[in-house]
Amino acid sequence: MEEGANRLSPVITEAVLKSAEYFGIDDAALGGFLGTGPEVIEDYRTGATEIDPESPLGGRARHFVRAFLFLDIIAAGDAVVRNQWLRNYNHALYGVPLELMRDPAGLARVADYLDGHRRR
Repeated sequence: MEEGANRLSPVITEAVLKSAEYFGIDDAALGGFLGTGPEVIEDYRTGATEIDPESPLGGRARHFVRAFLFLDIIAAGDAVVRNQWLRNYNHALYGVPLELMRDPAGLARVADYLDGHRRR
């Protein structure tokens, strides 16, 4: 891990955990989004380990944070709107966003879609 990545590890780890908490994502679901298990998420919570932002898991973590940040911006902080958007079929994405996000490519696609929509 590069020195810069060392400085970013606690930042991305905290951002992922706070995003999950804010959106009511439990450790098992968060582990699914990141491609790891709930025991690893617990290690992040206790500070036993951190997410390496340069790793494949770090890439998924960045997409996870981006997706939820952009969704919150688009929904203007409205939890009902966020939850409905996440859990209902999206014709532009050809699927339910929360389900699509369980796959790394789907997670990136949802984050990119929200980023594009946010820019309009």
